[in-house]
Amino acid sequence: MTMMRKRKTGPLRYIALWQGLCFMLLICLVWAKETLALYGVNAAGFDSASAGILTAAIAVVGFITIAHTYIQEQKVLKGLLVVCSYCGKIRLNDQAWERLDFYVQDRTLAEFSHGVCPDCMKKAMQSELGSSASMPPRN
Repeated sequence: MTMMRKRKTGPLRYIALWQGLCFMLLICLVWAKETLALYGVNAAGFDSASAGILTAAIAVVGFITIAHTYIQEQKVLKGLLVVCSYCGKIRLNDQAWERLDFYVQDRTLAEFSHGVCPDCMKKAMQSELGSSASMPPRN
């Protein structure tokens, strides 16, 4: 029986939570200022219209900021990816396979550059030297 690992909550969800709490704090501060003005602590006086407009602006900016955070979280790859043991392609469905670098590049903000690891370089050099040793010399 295999045990399923508990899925971790992404760090962007915590960021969105704290963003939401900060925007709620800003709204509370706006209304606290207006409440103090209602009781005469602030000489400017109570102005519910400007407090309402400021609250709406904070709510819109907060919604846009938190929505952007959630959209960025969708760019993070999650779940089980089936990878071919031989060629490294990822299974998209039962008939379709795609190269790993193309798959990740299409679904995230990551970009790829290719290189050769030392083990593969050694194998390539050995096979290259082996194939050139068996070929007759050129005249």
